[in-house]
Amino acid sequence: MPPKKHVVLDAVALFQLQKSSPPNVLKKLQQEIINGKIIAIIPTISITEILWKFRKDGENALQALRENYLRWKESPNIIIDSFDMLILNQMMDNEKSYELHDEIIAMTCHKYKTKNIYSTDKKFKDFWGLTLISW
Repeated sequence: MPPKKHVVLDAVALFQLQKSSPPNVLKKLQQEIINGKIIAIIPTISITEILWKFRKDGENALQALRENYLRWKESPNIIIDSFDMLILNQMMDNEKSYELHDEIIAMTCHKYKTKNIYSTDKKFKDFWGLTLISW
């Protein structure tokens, strides 16, 4: 059996997945995760960005995020990845960066040896050389 494809999700992709009707690209991703075709890697920094935004949006938004977070933690096809020494070591080798949280997300891709990132931020492609999967 071939290894499962790994993809990384940034905060924008995660935010869109929180909607009752996410874009079709993300609906397809969701189904591939459920079916076990893809392993989704969610950097903790992506979750914290959504948490920060939802705190402003009120308790209903926060509760929905809490419920999703619990599901993500239990899913065999989702990895919630923490900022760690492997990522920090990769960052030490970079001479330039344009945004700290995006650099952490890009280095998470490198950590898992994937170029596939779900995002609308073209800098992941242009600056970090990642394969942008957008909507």
